[in-house]
Amino acid sequence: MKRFKKIIAVLLSAAFWNIQAALLFSHSIHAQQGTRPLVAVLDLQVTGGILKSEAQSLSDRLRGEMQGLKKFDIIERSQMDALLKEQDFAMSDMTEANAAKAGKLLSVEQIVVGSIGRVGRSYTVDVRLIDVVSGRVITASQQDYNGPTEGLTQVIRNVARQFAGLPPLKVSVASNTKWWVMGSLLAVGGGVAAYMMLNKKESGSSGPPAFSDPPALP
Repeated sequence: MKRFKKIIAVLLSAAFWNIQAALLFSHSIHAQQGTRPLVAVLDLQVTGGILKSEAQSLSDRLRGEMQGLKKFDIIERSQMDALLKEQDFAMSDMTEANAAKAGKLLSVEQIVVGSIGRVGRSYTVDVRLIDVVSGRVITASQQDYNGPTEGLTQVIRNVARQFAGLPPLKVSVASNTKWWVMGSLLAVGGGVAAYMMLNKKESGSSGPPAFSDPPALP
């Protein structure tokens, strides 16, 4: 039994150093190829009102948006998760100091941490870009958004643009929401027309419909 435990410990240690070696190799290539900072983007923490799976999807979107701007080099999520899990790194209390520690474990220059929460239809996205060496916040982005969930992808895009020093883009309401509003207005208009025709039929008049007083409230 003891021998088995030793074998497991050796295998885990070997896996850890293999991941470290792969990261160091990729980082050395990165240093030779350009000056873009190497960045790790941790999953957004949920503060309430949103599913964890949705927060993970938005975190992946943030990684993609930052990489697409050609201002950062983002490490792969699989490598990052494996290394932090191997070190049993606590993700619950992600202060600037803890974020810097995670960044050093990942051998990156900058690290992104943050949270997302919802109250009613109002969302708050609070994300920070942190320098790993000093532990200071390079850029803090707090975005408030009131609208359908689909619009959060545009909010995340603006977070990435702010980190890259670019102006934000306008967050537009989803087209299906506009059609829902128009449909509601048409439904109300149709109800009014039906009420007018019913009154006209009951009165037997060919002239303009006469409206009766609304029923008294109980």
